Amino acid sequence: MPARATVPRIANEQDYAMRIVERICALGPRPAGGRTERLAQSLAEQEFAALGLEGTWASFRYTQSLYAVMAAHFGLGTAAHAIAARAPKIAALTHLFVGLSYYLDSTRQAHWLRQAVPSVRSQNLIVTLPAATAVRQRYVFIAHADTAYTGTIFHPAVLRATQGGRDGRHAGYLQRSMELATDAELLLGILAVLRALGVAPRWLRWVEHALSIPSALVFLANLEVVLRNESVVGAADNASGVAALVLLASRLGERAPEDVEFVFVVSGAEESGTGGAHRLAAAMADEWSPDDTTVIAVDTVTNGDLRWFREGEQGPIPVPERLATALQALAEDPAFAGLQQHAIPAGATDAMPFLARGYDAVGIGCVDPEIGAPRHYHRPSDRAEHIDAARIVEAVDLIAALVKRLAN
Repeated sequence: MPARATVPRIANEQDYAMRIVERICALGPRPAGGRTERLAQSLAEQEFAALGLEGTWASFRYTQSLYAVMAAHFGLGTAAHAIAARAPKIAALTHLFVGLSYYLDSTRQAHWLRQAVPSVRSQNLIVTLPAATAVRQRYVFIAHADTAYTGTIFHPAVLRATQGGRDGRHAGYLQRSMELATDAELLLGILAVLRALGVAPRWLRWVEHALSIPSALVFLANLEVVLRNESVVGAADNASGVAALVLLASRLGERAPEDVEFVFVVSGAEESGTGGAHRLAAAMADEWSPDDTTVIAVDTVTNGDLRWFREGEQGPIPVPERLATALQALAEDPAFAGLQQHAIPAGATDAMPFLARGYDAVGIGCVDPEIGAPRHYHRPSDRAEHIDAARIVEAVDLIAALVKRLAN
């Protein structure tokens, strides 16, 4: 294929990655919509500019905390159960609304109850290396600049018990609990309808009590995160991804095919529920065709073993066959020994909103199999001194190899 030399190659990638992570972490925690989130994106903009690439900004409004959204859903469901005996019609409508709202929200199809949660203004930084001719393929790489809130649910012992274990014995517990809480709300709505119609036997109340437990537990776990209100520094999650994005621009832009466009997005509000990617996917729906656009989320590319992610909190969403086939082939390369798929038990990466719109999309990151998440995941200890910069470069190697395989 024809090629052009447009972007200089960064010499010492590992040292560079470490330096970027340290500079971003020096800003402190970066909650969605906060000043430090934008400062981190501005820092990335400067690094892209040093490579000769200009960025544009797109602002949007989104909720600041995913945990507030979850607490609102399942807190409302818990309240509905408390009034079910006295007001079964109201309880029925509330349970059905909560279950359907959270299902649509977690699958990125619609935001109902989320709209009642206060929002903040965030932004995406979009850097494009345009094709010199008509675009044959477009690759969108997206890494978020904001950081997560912490809480007891992210303690390593809790993660190990709900989604870790090297023998896989705990894998899926957390995912099943979120599915169960959502399904329980819908079932409680149906039972409340029966109660309103006067056809529910007395013993069914005990079934309702049992079904209310998952929602109550999810509500309390997320309420603790909301009340703690402590955002982490996020060296691995996701300063590492931002550093990898600049390295990818240097690698791929060095000899970019003339008919391939590369887009690098430093997104905002990802930890709020992939807000930046959600808004971007909607905004670019008419410009980026799913027929020629591939999206790769670069999320926490250190502190674990390299993985490609299967999304789907409410049931598995298969990785598009084209991407899965290429990644499986790369897993046979000794350079990427141990590469395998990891099912995300709760939440999502920035690939999820694009999957929901029919794009070929996948997330790439790292997971420590012992806890089913990256080391220091959403913990105050997620600092620059605890990351492995060499793994960031290995992740860039993997993504560059994936793009080369797909482009050919």
